Amino acid sequence: MTDEVQDGVVTTYRDDGSRLTEVTYVRGVLHGPYRDFWSHGGVSLDGQYRDGLQDGEWRFYDRDTGDLREVLQFVAGREVVG
Repeated sequence: MTDEVQDGVVTTYRDDGSRLTEVTYVRGVLHGPYRDFWSHGGVSLDGQYRDGLQDGEWRFYDRDTGDLREVLQFVAGREVVG
């Protein structure tokens, strides 16, 4: 077994085959789009990582309707409040 450094988009799946996450790595570090999915296939949240830290706008969606429910702002991994 080799210790392969992840690079590019990595998709993970649940046991039932439905998509769980799509994340982007650059030389093993989270950097770029991040997306979680509900088991029915809809997006549950999306955001960005920069150098391994949450950065920018993170959007959370309703499971049943897909409507945007909450938006949080992050700078260098810390939530911006206020």
